[in-house]
Amino acid sequence: MRVFEIRDLTLSRETWKHRRRHVWAGVALLVPLLGFLLVPLYGSIWQLFFGNTFSIRGWHGRLPEGFFVMGSNTANPNLWRLDLGKPLFDVPYGHISIFSAGSGLHQVGRDNLERFAQSTAEQASSAGFVPTGRDRLAVDQTFAFCLQFTSMENRNQVQVRCILEGTGVFFYYEGHSKYRNNFYSFIRELRGGGQVSL
Repeated sequence: MRVFEIRDLTLSRETWKHRRRHVWAGVALLVPLLGFLLVPLYGSIWQLFFGNTFSIRGWHGRLPEGFFVMGSNTANPNLWRLDLGKPLFDVPYGHISIFSAGSGLHQVGRDNLERFAQSTAEQASSAGFVPTGRDRLAVDQTFAFCLQFTSMENRNQVQVRCILEGTGVFFYYEGHSKYRNNFYSFIRELRGGGQVSL
């Protein structure tokens, strides 16, 4: 026959302090880890709470799948897509910058496009990128003139620079080549023309 001893289950004050330290240490480790694991979902979470449409100078569009807006500058928004491991590891990402040149570049002629191409090629070359192509994409009732560049060090790292003809609105993409098609779809789906808001 076994005899069970009933112990006093109350914890001393020092034991509570010791356990509280462990709990806080666990929270301090788990919160950043949880944030790190949620990185690939930032775009979906952002679009769930803030929507997936935007407008700049009256051009309306949908954010590419998985992208989110970072920063509060509505005149020059930055869209990001991050994969698991970012920012600690070198993993694929996508970054779209949108710039408005103001009223000075509304009428973009052939000379302005060539100047845009030349200055863009010089900037890309100084950053270690080589030209890999040009595109002219139909966007609503105008065109986007785009230049593509690939990194000399990492063939998956690309840059695409586009100007929306007749508007003075520029779209820059940098990041992994697997998100480049999201960028092109984003530009092709633009509609409209007017004020800047996001």
